[in-house]
Amino acid sequence: MRAGAAELQQSLERIDGNPVLSGLLTGVDGLLAVLNCSRQVLLLNDALMRRFGISDPAQVLGLRPGEVAHCVHVGHGPDGCGTGCACPSCGAAIALALCEHSGQVVERTCALRRQGDGRAEDLVLRVRVSPLEIEGQQVLLLLLQDRTREHQAEAVERSLFHDLNNHLGSLIATCELLAIRLSGRERDLAASGLLVAGRMAAEIALHQAQGSAGAAALRATPVAVADLLAEVQAMVSAHPAAAERIITIACDPHADGCVQVAGRVLLGRILVNMGINACEATVPGATVRICAARHGGHIELSVWNREAIPATVQPRIFQRHFSTKGGSGRGQGTWAMKDLGERLLGGEVSFTSSAAGGTVFRVRVPPV
Repeated sequence: MRAGAAELQQSLERIDGNPVLSGLLTGVDGLLAVLNCSRQVLLLNDALMRRFGISDPAQVLGLRPGEVAHCVHVGHGPDGCGTGCACPSCGAAIALALCEHSGQVVERTCALRRQGDGRAEDLVLRVRVSPLEIEGQQVLLLLLQDRTREHQAEAVERSLFHDLNNHLGSLIATCELLAIRLSGRERDLAASGLLVAGRMAAEIALHQAQGSAGAAALRATPVAVADLLAEVQAMVSAHPAAAERIITIACDPHADGCVQVAGRVLLGRILVNMGINACEATVPGATVRICAARHGGHIELSVWNREAIPATVQPRIFQRHFSTKGGSGRGQGTWAMKDLGERLLGGEVSFTSSAAGGTVFRVRVPPV
């Protein structure tokens, strides 16, 4: 049952100007409304008014949230917002009902389709409803956070990875067929293409697993160190930056054999990025060396090149968004090496650089 105009005005007068509510309405980051126990609007903040094109708060006094937001379903029920056939599946309606019933803070996600400014708009809102007693009156605080862009980005990413996996499946099958039918140099090229495509497919699967489960998605697997170095060498050699560079590998006898590490694909990605960076910093005809050594129970993999990093740049090597290369969107590679190697693999990523010794990037990972 909705409160009438006189009751609404009386409720508004009791809470309007309350310092707690005033602080919330001006200080909260998001769209905030204060509702009575009939889910009718008493107060709202400027952000909510701007978002839904409200010029005068008196215009929406007593309306319910869906009516304020111009939800397309508000006209489908006997008493507007909350009474239509679509309302039982509305995240905001569910959160409001649960909060009112339990007296506890409730959060839900609301998919809102609204009709405003002559066009339909689909929003994804994170809804948080909190009970509060102000001046002896029970009210509900409705906080809305717009998550539409994040949700759309996630949907685009899922679609992109789905399509990429389909294309990679076709590419892998083609490379496998060519590797069988061809011989000599052409067969080696097909095998290289198969290696790259297989690595891409594995990294896509890893990225998807990380998005849903984080570090827990990384499985401990045995890694043959010599095979890993050879694979990284082949991947780096196939990159345009490696043209006219000599890519060698060196495996300490104590590091040879298999070690148990988490995230084999991730480890390979870090090393490939190190190798490509080294090639980009190396003059044609020079050598880039990929190495493995054992330090106690840890395995240390490294990439060396002769050139030194300027002293003024070294303190910023792992700083995100910093790059010595022009253009936007750079400054992610070395930061990602350290973030992935330490946060996900639980290892240690470091570097040393000098005119005498050249530059060495290292990733040391613990056995599992």
